[in-house]
Amino acid sequence: DTHRRVMVVAHNPGSEELVEALTGELITMTTANIARIQLPITAWAAFDEVLDAGSGKLLNHWLPRALAD
Repeated sequence: DTHRRVMVVAHNPGSEELVEALTGELITMTTANIARIQLPITAWAAFDEVLDAGSGKLLNHWLPRALAD
């Protein structure tokens, strides 16, 4: 619980499936996309409760060309 943020690096279809499981939103994750998700948890032990519940919030979804500036 000392880490408030984590970064998950994945390939498709896993990255799209993870975003959908955590937020309930289906987005297209092409190469090098980044999704920022806020989870309604105060401890990592509660992560299993939000997995597949869709209770996370998709805050941002960036495409590589948007990050080039």
